[in-house]
Formats: sequence, structure tokens, C-alpha cells
Amino acid sequence: MLTTVFLKHTKGPKAPIEVLLFMQDAKSIDLKMNWPTSSRLEVTYKQPAVIDFQAIKCGGVDISVQDVSSAMPETGAVDLKNGTLSLQVPIPATQQKTTAPRSGSG
Repeated sequence: MLTTVFLKHTKGPKAPIEVLLFMQDAKSIDLKMNWPTSSRLEVTYKQPAVIDFQAIKCGGVDISVQDVSSAMPETGAVDLKNGTLSLQVPIPATQQKTTAPRSGSG
């Protein structure tokens, strides 16, 4: 099966542009889309899939994709009135990176 994500300009008669294409065995890959800003689209999916095509930028929009099938359980809230999804995903300490300030030598 295929799952395709398109972007369409909100103004003007421009045709939708394909930005992602997934191939999967399941009917759904539990795809979620989040717009943290008007120029950034974050796409996550939980079911096994292969990304067959991925645009990283389209019409001034940066596009990121993340497979969260093996991530830690997430907590979230959906606002059905305006269709927004708010997710909080804890990051295990083993995956966090911290950098100590460099001390001057000599």
C-alpha cells in the first residue's frame, strides 16, 4: 500500500505537490503532521514503512520525517476544534547530548 503527502498553496489555483511517499504493508502507518511554524512541517509515523520519496523543502516549507515506531511512549493532546496535535516525547538520558564548555588552555 502507499501513503502520499501533498502540499497545496492556500492562495491561487496551483496544483498539490507530492512531498512524501511511503510504502507499507499495513492499511495505516499512523501518520501525524505538525506545523510548529508556517514554514516547518514535521511528519511522524508509527507503523513500519519505507520512505520511497521525500522532499526536504517545498515552497519555502522545511519538511522533516521521523519514524517513532520504536520511540518511547508519547503523551499528547488533540484539540478537535482546530485540528491541532500537541505532543510531548520524553528523551531517554542515553539519547540526550550535552556539551561541556571548553576550558582555555595554557
